[in-house]
Amino acid sequence: MATYKEYGSLRGILRIVDSQMVVVDRLTDEETPCFLQRPELEAVTHQALDRRVEITGEILVDRETRKRIRILADKIRILRERADLPQIEDLFGIDITGGIEPSEYIRRMRDEE
Repeated sequence: MATYKEYGSLRGILRIVDSQMVVVDRLTDEETPCFLQRPELEAVTHQALDRRVEITGEILVDRETRKRIRILADKIRILRERADLPQIEDLFGIDITGGIEPSEYIRRMRDEE
């Protein structure tokens, strides 16, 4: 199998599957085995299990299928859960036009040019 390496990040849920640490892509359910490059990352993995993470490191990719074979992690960052992120409902009530109707605001900005 022909492969190549790239440096990048994967986002997903960090899980243990069959005694192997994997990053599970939330959209495709694709599991990418994850190996730690530095021993001090082990403490972070205990906190990160079953949480959303961004793992940065060397990714081994199958040249033909472009499927990720594994990631050799040198950084793990725990991400906020989607429910903790700002929601569209949080945007209502924000006034960026100073109380002016948006179309009027844009018209005034265009006329000032």
